[in-house]
Amino acid sequence: MLADIEMRLVAVVLMAGLVAHSEWWRSGDHEFYRRFREQVTPEQLDEMVEMMSTADAIHYVGRVAPAALLFQFARRDQFVSEREALRYWEAASEPKEMRWYDTDHFFNETARRDRIVWLGERLGLSSIESWEAVL
Repeated sequence: MLADIEMRLVAVVLMAGLVAHSEWWRSGDHEFYRRFREQVTPEQLDEMVEMMSTADAIHYVGRVAPAALLFQFARRDQFVSEREALRYWEAASEPKEMRWYDTDHFFNETARRDRIVWLGERLGLSSIESWEAVL
């Protein structure tokens, strides 16, 4: 949402996201979502999904340009399948880049370093050494 309305952004990193998170409350197959659905009535679930759907990335990610997007996805993600990741990617505006990591939903050091370098390049930092404290 922020990347859609804040035109001063130059670069945005999106990690392990869903293009329509509200759908996962209704049909996500992770144990967390299944247990949640067992504890609410169908009416409560419908109301929550409808309310949350206004915040789904599908409404915003296609309007982020001219900001550059870096999508980071994890091959062993417990929540975001490859199919869902590609759906998110396809909905996004250009310019965009997608990277996959052999890790879980919480990513790893390689992904962290990649996003710092990518952001530094987009922000025109003279060298990555100036980011050494964050690396």
